[in-house]
This record gives sequence, structure tokens and C-alpha cells, in this order.
Amino acid sequence: ADAAADAHSWKVVKTISTEEGDIPWVLRGTPENVQKAKDLIQNALEQAKKTDATGYLILPDPKTYRHVIGPNGSKVNAIRQQSNCRIQVPRDQARDEAIEIVGTQAGVEKAKELILAAVREGQRPRE
Repeated sequence: ADAAADAHSWKVVKTISTEEGDIPWVLRGTPENVQKAKDLIQNALEQAKKTDATGYLILPDPKTYRHVIGPNGSKVNAIRQQSNCRIQVPRDQARDEAIEIVGTQAGVEKAKELILAAVREGQRPRE
């Protein structure tokens, strides 16, 4: 059963942000809603600066993706917490569809290890 988790495809792409150029934003609404939107945008920009890598993990058997998600998403949420990464598991589980992991280089590597461990654990025969 371990062979299925070990025959994966893994690729990490460095995301490079160039801090050049301004993009003007026009926010309209009540003063409090404009402030909320401004805060959300600022927060998203701060988060984007912290992420410098995107990992693409393809498992050989798409049926194993359910082990990554876990009951009610509990497993993938735990992996997100432990790795501090955004993780997108394909819904339709088509062949060669990658699990996308976005975060720091170290976080992306940690998430990959946690995902492979979850798949191995999920494939173990029940006692």
C-alpha cells in the first residue's frame, strides 16, 4: 500500500513578486465598509508577501485524495494548520490533477510530507 503514496509526482515553483508599479483601487461604499475592504486587501497583500513557493503534488491514484481531506475536511484542515499553507485538493479527482500547496518553501515541503503520511495511514488495512 505504501507504493501508491511513494509513486507521486512533486514539483515546486518559486513565486517571485516584483514590488514594482502601482495599481490604483477605487473602493466605494459606506466609510466602515470601505475600511473593511481596505483592511481585507491589506491583509491579503501581507499574506501574499509571505508565500514564496507553490507545490504541485500528483498522487498516482486519485481515489486516495479522500485520505488527504479526511472526515468533513478535518485532515486537510489539520495539515493546513501544521504547515501554514493554503491547500487545494481537486474535487473531481481526475487523473493527473494536482493538489496545490501555497506557502513558504519550508511549509510547502512540510505539507507534502503530511499529505503523503495521511495517504499511507489511510491505506493501511483496518485491524
